[in-house]
Amino acid sequence: HGICGYDNSNEASHCFCFDQYDGDDCSIHDAQQAIPDSAAKPVPSGLGVVAFENALNTSVTVVYDLRLFWSAQSMATQNGGVYIVHDKEDDRGYTYYVGVKEMLDASAADSVLPSFCRDILAPCAQIEAGECVDSGESQQWNGKDGLVFQVLNETQECYVLGRFDARDSPLPLLYDTVDDPARGLTLLYQHGAWCGAAHDNRKFMVNLVCPRDASAVFDPYTETEVAVYEYVEEVSTCVYAFTMESAIACPYQCITNGTTESDPHAH
Repeated sequence: HGICGYDNSNEASHCFCFDQYDGDDCSIHDAQQAIPDSAAKPVPSGLGVVAFENALNTSVTVVYDLRLFWSAQSMATQNGGVYIVHDKEDDRGYTYYVGVKEMLDASAADSVLPSFCRDILAPCAQIEAGECVDSGESQQWNGKDGLVFQVLNETQECYVLGRFDARDSPLPLLYDTVDDPARGLTLLYQHGAWCGAAHDNRKFMVNLVCPRDASAVFDPYTETEVAVYEYVEEVSTCVYAFTMESAIACPYQCITNGTTESDPHAH
């Protein structure tokens, strides 16, 4: 009933207990240990703030604040609002373009995407029994609302893996859906190009993981930085995933200027 790990600030293992829990391992329920409402950190709101109420039945609302990814100090903003990641897998060699701050318009003259991304396979608008029965927008797609693209320059292949949809793309999910709601979150990008092998549209997941080694040092550029070469895993047919560790992926309630060894409820 808490978050346990190594606390670099105090150079010792430590647990930060959820509300009304106490003890070295946060296993003791004690109503007297309730955090006063006046001590609660104000919860932000708006685009980029994600709240999971009663996360994993813990009675705790876990809040993630991703707004720093859109800030002027972030790597993405300083790179035109786009992450460009080259897959380390030698047998694939794909490059992934992830729109962090804005959608990627493949038809724009100044687009970061190759010109052959302008007319590519559209998502399937209607899927029945694993078959595409209606491509909806026609098989050729103008590429104006894409968020994630997969590109292979050698063969001029280009697939959209995720598009913006206010209802469910990107869709925030807990990274750990079993034990630890404070471990981070997954952003699921959906409505990509049709994939016949998977009998579904393509998808892309960005796993944002909270580091286990807590630290009081927090640099916006470093915490939003993505290396040029990273592993992009195909977790299932036509579903791709990229994972990065960042303090921004820690619950908003856990990000402070420091910790106090004597107070297990400091975070």
